[in-house]
Amino acid sequence: MEHGEREPASGFEVNRIVVYKPIYIYCNTHPEVTAELVDAFRQCDINEHSDNPDLSVDTLQRKPTDKDLCTIALNIGPEYLPLALQLGLVKTELYHIEEDNRGSCVRRNIAMLFRWRENREDSATFEELRNACIRINVNPGNILKNIEA
Repeated sequence: MEHGEREPASGFEVNRIVVYKPIYIYCNTHPEVTAELVDAFRQCDINEHSDNPDLSVDTLQRKPTDKDLCTIALNIGPEYLPLALQLGLVKTELYHIEEDNRGSCVRRNIAMLFRWRENREDSATFEELRNACIRINVNPGNILKNIEA
């Protein structure tokens, strides 16, 4: 065990802990430890990743432009399917998107994001996209980086 590390508590195993700043912590196997983790992390110096966007309230509430969606599409990788499902797309839509965009993950991602925006109309905001990322345990900063505020 490294210097400064604590032994894990006995009696349970934690599979995944997600931490975002401002402090948002969720332990998927034992939600009851969340309060203790929040207190522990508040006492530590947590450095934000440089790609984590500091999106304003105005930006979070606005609908992404075509340019925004193209930028976001470049940042989506293996989380494509869970993200698409969290955004409300159904498997038949995703099948057609994948068939129409074979050979290009970026075109597939763009088509998925455009379909999401089309389906949701006014509720397709950066905030909805950020929340979908959090629900699938993906750091929103990795997906929403390089967005112009």
